[in-house]
Amino acid sequence: MNYKTDKPKFHEEVFKAVSEIVEICFDYLSDEEVRDLEVIYAMGIAEEDWLTFKPFYHIKDELLSYGEIKDKDDHDSQIGIQMSGTEFLIELIDVFKSYDQETPKLIKIQYYSKIEKVEYQFEYDLKWSNSEHKLPANLHEDYFEEIKNSLESK
Repeated sequence: MNYKTDKPKFHEEVFKAVSEIVEICFDYLSDEEVRDLEVIYAMGIAEEDWLTFKPFYHIKDELLSYGEIKDKDDHDSQIGIQMSGTEFLIELIDVFKSYDQETPKLIKIQYYSKIEKVEYQFEYDLKWSNSEHKLPANLHEDYFEEIKNSLESK
């Protein structure tokens, strides 16, 4: 990680923001889906004043986008989780700025439900705004395919 601070409060605030969005992604599921949940994956992009967030769910050996979740395939639910993700990215950016840290352009989150463990990685390089061929949606699709390929190789 590219942190230039060892202030515990900074790390606590980052973890708190990540934990809150993981909880929102978790609460998006029905009780049945929660029972079968393996991993929540999420990707947030904050580049060129463009904020976008998308979770994926590994449930019963199947990788699903948030729009494929049973009982949540309606437009309002999908907009709600996107808005929560955008608010999370704004909060995260504010934390980084308040501690005079470089703001990440991308965050990948994994929540392993069986062991209740959260992991996250930040990336700082421009991913789409410096490319003629990439859009934020392409980055989400690439992450989905990366996860899918890693699950298939297990």
